Parts: sequence; structure tokens; C-alpha cells
Amino acid sequence: MKCTIRKVYLFRIYIILSLEFVSYLGLRISYFSFHVCLVSGYASLGICLLSLFWGI
Repeated sequence: MKCTIRKVYLFRIYIILSLEFVSYLGLRISYFSFHVCLVSGYASLGICLLSLFWGI
């Protein structure tokens, strides 16, 4: 009986750790994609401004 309780406890810890890892990974991926979108947005804005500048 004690062994079963220990297994359940370990399984619960494993689930909590995996959930934390997945949420951390998702946060990192979303932050990275946001960073990439920001950089590409700035780059496209710079290209648009440059083309406007060269057009004038």
C-alpha cells in the first residue's frame, strides 16, 4: 500500500514538472516568435521608409 502511495506521489510530481516545463517552453517559443515578428516588422517598416525616402 505504501509503495502505491509513493508511486502516485511521484506521478503527481512528474505531471507538475512536465506541465511547468511545457508552459516554460511555450513561453520561450512565444517570446521568440514575438521577437522575430518585432524585428521583421521593424525591418519592413525601415524598408518602407527607405523606399519612400528614395522615392522623394
